[in-house]
Amino acid sequence: MGAYGGITAFIVETSWKGWKVMKTEKKMGIKASGTAYVVLEDLEVPEENVLGKVGEGFKIAMETLDIGRITLGAGCLGGAKEAFEVAWKFANERKQFGQPIKNFQIIQHYLSRMAIDIFTLESLVYRTAWMADNGYDVIREASIVKVFASEVLDRVVDLALQIHGGAGYIEDYPVEKMYRDARINRIFEGTNEIQEYVIFKTLERRGGL
Repeated sequence: MGAYGGITAFIVETSWKGWKVMKTEKKMGIKASGTAYVVLEDLEVPEENVLGKVGEGFKIAMETLDIGRITLGAGCLGGAKEAFEVAWKFANERKQFGQPIKNFQIIQHYLSRMAIDIFTLESLVYRTAWMADNGYDVIREASIVKVFASEVLDRVVDLALQIHGGAGYIEDYPVEKMYRDARINRIFEGTNEIQEYVIFKTLERRGGL
C-alpha cells in the first residue's frame, strides 16, 4: 500500500458525541479565521462518511494541498494588489515639502518594484491555475506558486508600510493589519522550506526542469 497506505479520510459532524474543541488560539494575524485545537475522543464514524476510498486518504490530502497552494497564491495576489492600492493612495495624498511623496524618486522606486512583483505573480498564478484546470501534474508548480506568492506578498506589504512611514505602524491605517496577516502565508499549506524540498524532489524525478 506504500509508505502512507492505510490512511483514510472521513467527514466528521461537529454535532457528534466525541467532538471537542479544546482551545481557540489567539493569533498575531488572520484573526477573522478561527484556529482551534480539536480532539476526537471515542468518536464513531459511519461508513457513509468515508471520503473517497479506504486507504487513499493521503492521496486525497496531497491533491487538496496542490489546489490549496494555488488558491493561497491567488489570495496573496489579491492581498498584494490591495496593499499596492493603499500605498498608491497614501503616496498621492501624503505631502512633504509642499508636494505629494509620490514625486520623490525613492517612493517611485518602491511603487515600481511592487508593480513588477504583482505582475509576475499574477502571470504565475493564472498559468498554474490553467494547468491544474487542464489536468496537468502541478505538484512542482503549486509549490513554486506558494513560495513565490508568500514572499511577494511580504515584500509588497513591507514596502507599502515603508511608504506610510510611522503611520503604517498605527492601527488606524489598514497596512498595519496587512503586515500582520501576510506573515502566515510562508507557514501554512506547508512551510516554504517544505515546498523547496518538494520542488527539488520533482526536479530530481524529472531529471531537471
